[in-house]
Amino acid sequence: STQDAIANIYSRLGVKYLLPQCVKYIQELISSNEWQYKQAGLMAISVLIEGASKHFTAELDGLMGLISTMLNETNPVLIWSILTCIAILCSEYSPVIQQKYHAPIMNFTLTHMKHSSLKIRYRAISSIINFSQSLNENEEDSMILKQYSQPLLNNVQELMNEGVSNNLYVLLEEVLRSLSTIAVVLEDTFADYYTFFMPNLKKMLLSYPIDTPQQVNIRVSTIECIGYLAYSMKNQSNVFAQDFNEIIGFLINLESSGISEDDKHRQAIIAVYSQFAVCLKESFAPYLETVLPSILNSLNINVSLNIRDESENSQNEKSGPEFMVDLKLLGGKKFFTLNTDALELKLSASNSLYSICKNLKKGLYPY
Repeated sequence: STQDAIANIYSRLGVKYLLPQCVKYIQELISSNEWQYKQAGLMAISVLIEGASKHFTAELDGLMGLISTMLNETNPVLIWSILTCIAILCSEYSPVIQQKYHAPIMNFTLTHMKHSSLKIRYRAISSIINFSQSLNENEEDSMILKQYSQPLLNNVQELMNEGVSNNLYVLLEEVLRSLSTIAVVLEDTFADYYTFFMPNLKKMLLSYPIDTPQQVNIRVSTIECIGYLAYSMKNQSNVFAQDFNEIIGFLINLESSGISEDDKHRQAIIAVYSQFAVCLKESFAPYLETVLPSILNSLNINVSLNIRDESENSQNEKSGPEFMVDLKLLGGKKFFTLNTDALELKLSASNSLYSICKNLKKGLYPY
């Protein structure tokens, strides 16, 4: 396809050379009266924009100027392409694009979170992640999202209800990811919306089947999302405490059921203990007798690193991604395989132990 061809050329020439050569043609495509040409222009921006902020900071205004002319489009294909293009721009030019263009971006996205097409609703909720994920670095940037919190979270709640009612697992997974991102940025402001989401989160945690990989991902994302909601309630821990016993009981039973070290649930559970400690502080102490051994076991797992020469065939099943380092005269090409899942679990356990020590203080003394 044309998009693949552009991507191949881009990979060889790079954005620094290619974007200036293509801007003229992108402008012509987007100015066309034919929707197919408009879409081609948007897809060209999507492909070419990666890495552009390093070389073309000044190009942002021009790119947003082009996209702004299309925000009243009603063609579903163009709406999907605009949302995709905006999402990529938000990741590439964050936080400048959010600071300068939050109004047109959020108004367009909020509108199409209610679109009749499920594909567009999915693309809209997904683009919220791109818009929000770097806005938690300082208070001024987080205020950008806070001004849209009510309509945004109303829309997210509607999409969650739709996903739960109709078992739309693909939509639910993206709703959970966006909700986690929003909760991280809004922090205390999110507490006002806690009761909007916790009933459905508990339902998904406690009663959803895990017969397929997608359903497993939903439960793992649900555990992670509950953790972010708990963290947002750190100044209203009494509210979260009403749901906590049921949640922690389920998680402890799940761990004791014999899940393996590489089970996706394990890292999510270990990580969520950190957020529970922040929210509940000393009230979390009665659960340390069960929680701490699990954290310490995760700290002690082996993170295997295997090294082989180029001439050697890999005899063992790979436990993680393999990468090559050319040592040249010092030893030639070496191939390294690192168990990144075990490493991430170890890091999560370290963070949880630190959080428990910091927040429970005297509650940790017996251990």
